[in-house]
Amino acid sequence: MNEKEKLLAGCAAISSKENPLVKQARALRQKKAREESGLFLVEGLRLCEEALQAELKISYGLFTEDFLRDERAAALLTALCDKGLALYRMPPPLLTHCADTEQPQGIMLIAEKPVPLSALPPQASFVLVLDGLRDPGNLGTILRAAQAAALDAVMLLPGCVDVYNPKAVRSAMGASFSLPLLFPASLPEARQMLQEAGLRILLAAAGGRAYDEVSLREPLALVLGAEAEGASPFWRETNAETIGIPMPGGTESLNVAVSAGILLCEVLRQRKA
Repeated sequence: MNEKEKLLAGCAAISSKENPLVKQARALRQKKAREESGLFLVEGLRLCEEALQAELKISYGLFTEDFLRDERAAALLTALCDKGLALYRMPPPLLTHCADTEQPQGIMLIAEKPVPLSALPPQASFVLVLDGLRDPGNLGTILRAAQAAALDAVMLLPGCVDVYNPKAVRSAMGASFSLPLLFPASLPEARQMLQEAGLRILLAAAGGRAYDEVSLREPLALVLGAEAEGASPFWRETNAETIGIPMPGGTESLNVAVSAGILLCEVLRQRKA
């Protein structure tokens, strides 16, 4: 028996849509099921590797026999088996039935949501506050940029799309597995946390002072609002400073993920100078 045959022999087979694990995996595409179970979907070879590296608590895994087509796939399954995780093999159409993607890569893990922060880390110097973001692709892209910038924490305020939405998870490319996340119950609670941490609050908004004219070296929290209408009026009503991106080309606005990338890089640039 070769290594592939040994791996397959060690995993139970599932062949029916009525199997409880299949039903659960398919349900996790919906926010309600994720909230009730505390679980979420991790799809694809790379993301599953990232989940393993981040030491996520994994409930079980599903894969197709044709997933074992190269050494990298075999190495992942071997590592999962070595951890004693429950893995189940199934026909490709059944995995597609469970997956959020139209053409899944042949493997998915059902993982527990990481435990979020209950407070900002001590001596936090750079925090991102996301207010009302509704596009999961934008959210995931911003989280990936936040991880690259080594932010101390990301606050997700009520009204944001679920960080464990499958598309957001894919767009974040593993950032949501280990990035320090905080979920305040309200905007006033978020503001109080930021103030108690001694963070200067800057609101990214059209018409704000050009970012290259603002000192970003001191501890700060950067607030980014929803794609269309921007952040809640709450921030202006509480006299948050505004910061903007100059657009001499006359463009009315930028994608929120693009804006986040520009502003995060400016903070890093100033602090390195």
